[in-house]
Amino acid sequence: MVSDSPALRRLGPILGIYRAVTVSARYVPVFSPTAHPSPRFLAALAVVVRAQPMLRVGITDEHTNSARFTHLTHMDLRKHVYVVTVDADSEQALSMEVTRVQAAQHDVLWEDTPSKAPWRVTIVRSETQDCEDVIFAFHHALLDGTSGVRFHEALIMALDSATTPDDDSLLTFPTPPALPAPQEEAVAFTLSPIYIATMLWNEFAPAMLKPAPQHVWGGQRISVARPYITRLRVVDVPAEQTRAVLAACRANGTTLTGLLHALVLAYFTKSLPENAVPGFRAATPMSLHRRTHDTSLPTTLRVLLCSTEHDFSPTDISSMRAALTSPAALTNNIWAAADRIRADLVACGQALTHNNAAAVMRAK
Repeated sequence: MVSDSPALRRLGPILGIYRAVTVSARYVPVFSPTAHPSPRFLAALAVVVRAQPMLRVGITDEHTNSARFTHLTHMDLRKHVYVVTVDADSEQALSMEVTRVQAAQHDVLWEDTPSKAPWRVTIVRSETQDCEDVIFAFHHALLDGTSGVRFHEALIMALDSATTPDDDSLLTFPTPPALPAPQEEAVAFTLSPIYIATMLWNEFAPAMLKPAPQHVWGGQRISVARPYITRLRVVDVPAEQTRAVLAACRANGTTLTGLLHALVLAYFTKSLPENAVPGFRAATPMSLHRRTHDTSLPTTLRVLLCSTEHDFSPTDISSMRAALTSPAALTNNIWAAADRIRADLVACGQALTHNNAAAVMRAK
């Protein structure tokens, strides 16, 4: 339910392409064998919701440039928690079912966002497994992925506490929550005059006065007429192999993030026709949670996120393509690309709050 109070805070435009963020975790043992969330689970969830302002707001005028958060005076937790029972006779089968359910979370549009907080918890249970997977899905305007992880951490702490279950799942919030400041205010960004001038030039200068842009491959144009179906795949890496991969990354002066980027570069270089790839542009999300000067709210769930880009030129792609016929050359190229990504991330991390485009992304 929405109160008559004014908007709590403006937020930027929402395109509707990226519908949800999901973070899942496997809980052992199960809380309840029934098809409904247990009172203990609802009580723990209530503790988390009461403590987190961003879980107690709606969004109005979502599809306009005037989107803003709204104050919700009441919230029924049972309308935010769903239980899905699956048939899985092994841990691998359960993981496949969880992946299917989690993918579906990305396909569902948020409904009644002015009067219902856009987040939900889906509990996936199997009668033959002594565990359950909890999928936390949320609108990206509320939280980022780091906050999704912290949600599970807070929920586990609440479950482990001695809280007496409360049968009443209806929460009341008569006063508006004190929302955390938007990240452009919470983080001490700095912008140099040259950076600002460059941004203005790139945005508004006539094309004839600028060099031709480096074109990059972008896949097929997005069509809203096509079915919106999210595809996820399970990738389970055994602990022994994980240790070996991490050791190889350290030996080659890179990180797992750099290696993943390099492997994707090699895959697309091999899979796509040569004349269809003028260049590639990859991106890595960068957390700003440790860069905020708002130290009074260290555990508040919120959005504190930016990204950095990595460009691969036609020369980079030609070098990778030439190495495809030689396993040794391909390995060297992959590690070289991974090391370059690591260097990009180190440089970005050292100056993350200086000359960052996130500083100018203010809601007006």
